[in-house]
Amino acid sequence: ILDFEIVPYGNARGIPPEKVECQHGPYECKANMFESCVKGLFPDKEQWWPYFNCLESSDTPFDESTSQQCATKAGLENDWDTIHECQTNTTISEPYVQRDANKTATLNPPHKFTPWVTVYNSATNTSIAPVENTDKLLSVICAAYPGTAPAGCKNLAFSPLLNRTHVVQRSYL
Repeated sequence: ILDFEIVPYGNARGIPPEKVECQHGPYECKANMFESCVKGLFPDKEQWWPYFNCLESSDTPFDESTSQQCATKAGLENDWDTIHECQTNTTISEPYVQRDANKTATLNPPHKFTPWVTVYNSATNTSIAPVENTDKLLSVICAAYPGTAPAGCKNLAFSPLLNRTHVVQRSYL
């Protein structure tokens, strides 16, 4: 019932080729770039999601050895040379980071904090509401789903922001 998108840019400022400054410093920018590279090189969520999940669960997401371990866990070990080249060559990584910077800059409603989760209504091509409490995200998604609620939606308190006529298409984190 959900198609989602993750944009690894957070509260960074600046759009390449200008200098990008991340809220938590250069290590955060490096981890964002690692994720931008993998997502750009492997646009299929089935490929990049396991990598993201591993990297985001790590204590050292900015470390190249962590990135390589996560690539292996994600089944991308045979592509490590390509991933590593992207992560160490700004000529290759910059367009991916620029893509994520532009997506963040053009969010509607505009991004104010992270994670910035937007439930998108594909019927009207508009964002329904930013979800400020991500603990309530499942309730918001279930409330927006127009079909018969799946088992995971049973016994949830639905958000008053939505009615059951919207389709959840994607979320930005």
